Amino acid sequence: MLVIESAFATNSDWCRAYQRYCKFKGEKQTDVAIAVEVSADCYADSVDRIFLVSADSDQIPLLSHLANRFREKRVLLVAPPKRLSQARDLGARAHAVLQLTKGRLFDHLFPHNVESALTPLHYGQGHI
Repeated sequence: MLVIESAFATNSDWCRAYQRYCKFKGEKQTDVAIAVEVSADCYADSVDRIFLVSADSDQIPLLSHLANRFREKRVLLVAPPKRLSQARDLGARAHAVLQLTKGRLFDHLFPHNVESALTPLHYGQGHI
């Protein structure tokens, strides 16, 4: 599993609240990084399922490409808390949609230390 974290840059932009230029932090290049990594994994045939945690419509071209080129790959869209309505168009292109909620997060936390874990038998490995 690969986690791609957002990169942020500081830009100056007009702020209506203060009627002057203010510094704002904005996310940069994350959408492209996700699309490149997911596409590379699909072309390498190293994934069967993709869990995309996003509500960003900038990922629609990625999901459209996957649907056309990699019909056998399954995409589960995981919408961040309270962002499911913004993810409607993106979710329409995924095989399944799930809303990440505070309750789901707390119900599925790993213990502080994970020393050994069993995987389902159909994975064929036993331990990870």
